[in-house]
Amino acid sequence: MPGAVSATFRGLIRAISFHGKLDCMNPQTQAIHEAFADDAKTLILHPASTIFHEFDEMERQRMGVYDDMVRVSVGIEDIRDITSDFDQAFAAVAATQGAMP
Repeated sequence: MPGAVSATFRGLIRAISFHGKLDCMNPQTQAIHEAFADDAKTLILHPASTIFHEFDEMERQRMGVYDDMVRVSVGIEDIRDITSDFDQAFAAVAATQGAMP
């Protein structure tokens, strides 16, 4: 069932890692960056650098938008493909853990 979720990753590098990995997954379930009317595909975006880019960091935080936040709107692709893509994206985030100070 389609739905949306926002998550923070305790650091911009982790958020970028998740976003980048999910963005380049299986072409059949590839998350997209642009929403179109009546589109039912999975959408991933980094709100701080896209729809809220015109606000400074303090303004974004007051609105509940953080630099390390990623927003995903899950589409109607096969749930097994979506789950596999998310597993790989979370593994990419976990791999950055050792590289983090």
